[in-house]
Amino acid sequence: ASAGTTWHVDAAAPCPGAGTIGSPYCTIQAALGAANPGDEILVAPGLYTEQLDFLGKDVELRSPAGAATTIVDAGQLGTVVTFDDGESRAALLRGFTLRNGLGIFNGLGAGIHCEGSSPTIADNVIEDCHGISGGGLALLGGSPLVVGNIVRDNTADFGAGIACDQGTSAQILDNQIVSNGFFGTTGGGINVLVSSVRIEGNLIEGNNSASGAGIYVESNETIVIGNAIRSNVADEGDGGGLFTFPGTLVEDNLIADNFAFGDGSGAYAYGGTYRNNQISGNSSSNGFTVVMENGASFEGDAIVENDAIVGVVKAN
Repeated sequence: ASAGTTWHVDAAAPCPGAGTIGSPYCTIQAALGAANPGDEILVAPGLYTEQLDFLGKDVELRSPAGAATTIVDAGQLGTVVTFDDGESRAALLRGFTLRNGLGIFNGLGAGIHCEGSSPTIADNVIEDCHGISGGGLALLGGSPLVVGNIVRDNTADFGAGIACDQGTSAQILDNQIVSNGFFGTTGGGINVLVSSVRIEGNLIEGNNSASGAGIYVESNETIVIGNAIRSNVADEGDGGGLFTFPGTLVEDNLIADNFAFGDGSGAYAYGGTYRNNQISGNSSSNGFTVVMENGASFEGDAIVENDAIVGVVKAN
């Protein structure tokens, strides 16, 4: 725990409250407004119909009971949680369900809008949020840590689960990124543009988009390592599991049971280094399981048990 003040919030308490254990605030934003850097805010279980902004403060916002019973619902009025004033890793959001967000910052980040900030986002459920880019989370610049969350059932044109852009060096670790998507899009699970992101240890499953349904990376410094990328569907184009550009390292992943309407049901590598991945059980309507173009390389990958075009690699 931090050395600062501990503030208390309970949706069932009389409003407005004073933030003490005996007289908690009735809204979370009241506590965020009152808190100073180094403080912690403990939120009791309940339904909180509000939108939250950390206001640049490095505070710990926690739900001791966890996400199943502590819910922040934005009512489709805007983003659920905003970090856009330089918060650091010491700013913590842990243990909430965030739902019904709508991306209004030019459509960027309906569940969480994180811009130029580097908070720690841990052990939350982010669901049923809808934006243009980053249905669940938009990570724009900064170096946020996103760990142990469930990101599910979100939609966006780009990065229905998570969108990374504007040079972010986000770490996306040990999350479940499942059942996100929208038609005519890229990056149903994760969409990375012009950023150096580490994507490690995640389950990326059941996402859909036009292309790059699991992960779409158009960036030259991203690492994709040790993930399970499975049962994602590129329903119009290429790259069921992944679609990558030069400079991407894809290592030690399970890439399985993905589908693409076009080429690269497992992986469409328009550049990138693939190393020691297990690529199996992928299928496509009219293309190859794996496509390697533009200087892409495969080293020690096991390409087995895919559809009728087993292990075929097309190189241009």
